[in-house]
Amino acid sequence: LDSLPREERGPLHGVPVSIKECYDVAGTYSTAGMAFLARRAVTRDCPAVQLVKQLGGVPFCKTNVPQVMLSLQCSNPLYGTTENPWGRGREAGGSSGGEGALIGGRGSILGVGSDVGGSLRNPSAFCGGFALKPTEGRHLSQLSVAPYSGGFLGIDVTGGWMTYSARALEEAWKVTWNLPDPQAVDSHLVPLAWDQESYEAKPRIGYFTSDGLLEPAPGCVRAVQEAVALLEGRGYTLVPIRSPDVHKVLYYFNGIILSDLNKSIYKDLDYDLYDSALTGAVTAVTLYKLPWLLKKLIVNPLLSLLTRVPTIQNVFSSSDAMVAGIAGRDAFSLAYLEEMTAAGVDAILCPGQYLPAPPTGVLGTFVPPIAPYITWNVMNFPAGIAPITKWNEQDTLALSSYPTDDLAYKMMAGYCKGAEGLPLAVQVVARPYKDEQVLRLLRELELATEEQ
Repeated sequence: LDSLPREERGPLHGVPVSIKECYDVAGTYSTAGMAFLARRAVTRDCPAVQLVKQLGGVPFCKTNVPQVMLSLQCSNPLYGTTENPWGRGREAGGSSGGEGALIGGRGSILGVGSDVGGSLRNPSAFCGGFALKPTEGRHLSQLSVAPYSGGFLGIDVTGGWMTYSARALEEAWKVTWNLPDPQAVDSHLVPLAWDQESYEAKPRIGYFTSDGLLEPAPGCVRAVQEAVALLEGRGYTLVPIRSPDVHKVLYYFNGIILSDLNKSIYKDLDYDLYDSALTGAVTAVTLYKLPWLLKKLIVNPLLSLLTRVPTIQNVFSSSDAMVAGIAGRDAFSLAYLEEMTAAGVDAILCPGQYLPAPPTGVLGTFVPPIAPYITWNVMNFPAGIAPITKWNEQDTLALSSYPTDDLAYKMMAGYCKGAEGLPLAVQVVARPYKDEQVLRLLRELELATEEQ
């Protein structure tokens, strides 16, 4: 690299870049955590890795993922469990959990991950990093990745950068979006260059601390409240706003993501070892496939006595159902955009997580913590993560007044024990294709926390 003339060096010249395991890197294996694919050697770099090298970066390692990457629990039969660098025995998150842990532990300064339901944002929140789930079309290409990594009809997997600095995240996206002709390698990418005018705009920000499904743990609410104060201190106007209807979000997310009831995954799992990271997804589909009368008269009434978290209500398992479901989703997204316009709001501040990183081995079964993230995948809004504070003793004491009327609350309260010192983040969201505004607000929060 150093033999290159300076004028031929890329903007990431010599920067080591870690790569999520599912991306094809020549001479490595891409398995998505499946023992079934343990010898899936690849001979050619995928477009996302080609991009890293085009920019001058140096891929130096691949990082762990949950089995088939449909979980916030980063474990699989091939490579085992990834732990959080801020606490032994604590979850790194998923599905880009290896990236989150390595970056949070300062073992990498820039990494490549992907997101279809929080997979860039959750590990960053748990491990103290920054990430942006971009608008579809402005993402890093998902071509030539391991099976189960490419996306779903109606909700694309969006590749993206992960860092431990908002400034680094901003620069990585700026040089990416300013490359000429991204469609030369992937026709799904939209040739939108960096928009400095959008970056410099000062949006009016709406905020909420609850999505209406479950109340986040005390420290996670505190993180939003502190971020509100930080941004107000930097001259921004923040007003309360209603969150999108989480039950409709779950209806559209489950309907799209589980449209084939995981038939292709189950087929491959017949030849594979099984990891507990998949327990929640398998259980949810199993319950859905029960006879409707059994669900209506026995299963759903019993579960409703334990938790308000709903079971899968419907999947879009036919072409007509999928078309209608996507049309309904689009109308739902448009209605919320109109609500933002009525409130004079262009960006949103909301919880970056339901709880601090729980013990390893539980998020495969306990799936509600995906809720803060999937809203923005369903609606295709760019969403980023910024670390704000850490769980402290006062947060633990505040659990004494945390709700106890739901099994999910009792489980979260238990998982928060011993969480002192674990990172807490907020999520910053903007209208589609206003990704620069998210990056600007992440940078503002980084500067504000540094000044404290």
